[in-house]
Amino acid sequence: NYQKALLNQRVAAIRAKNSIEFLYLYMKSDFVLSVYKDRFGNSGLQPNLKMSDVTTLLLPLPPAKEQGRIVAKVEALMALCDQLRSCLADANQLQQKLANVIVRHGVD
Repeated sequence: NYQKALLNQRVAAIRAKNSIEFLYLYMKSDFVLSVYKDRFGNSGLQPNLKMSDVTTLLLPLPPAKEQGRIVAKVEALMALCDQLRSCLADANQLQQKLANVIVRHGVD
């Protein structure tokens, strides 16, 4: 099963026996993306990765407890980002409603 998988048709799946959440977060991070962008000249095109492009990627693997703390912190921050996005959407809707009222009724 490929839950939380990051695949390309030319690359073998990377399966971790443990540290799955940490590895997933790391592999989809901006850091890893920038490594490959630099490697392929920032062309913006999706490159076809070779096995060596994946097997030479350095993977910092902290102790298991630290990995758990990192994953928990990232999940908490992502939940906070979701809340902030929701608050911004609500504020934008309210702003639009207020602007419509002002346009319809004018300001005294």
